[in-house]
Amino acid sequence: DDETLKGVYSAFLDALHHLDDPSKSAFICAQALLQNIATIGLCVPMLDLECEGADSLVVELFQVLFKTISPMNSPLVEEDVTKVLSTMLEEAEEVSPEVLHTILERLFQPCKGGNPA
Repeated sequence: DDETLKGVYSAFLDALHHLDDPSKSAFICAQALLQNIATIGLCVPMLDLECEGADSLVVELFQVLFKTISPMNSPLVEEDVTKVLSTMLEEAEEVSPEVLHTILERLFQPCKGGNPA
């Protein structure tokens, strides 16, 4: 049922938090999970959950994966992150304002601190 899937996706998100530091021992497991999610499209059913809090999972997925993209990580991580997020956008019937905000925030983040004009 949807509540069970929500719990599984929450566990996925908890594991994916370990992608932000390649020096952690949990990084390798998190990277393998990310690769499986990207290859199989494991997060696409997240878009169809109809239980309380399901919409926030998609937003959190975008936030967590955006945080993992850094010079410390391998290009393979960035490639898998791109594949997961682009698949989610392609498969979504509509993009929520919260997801759009997360994307735009990431796109404009490098501009912060620059010329405000």
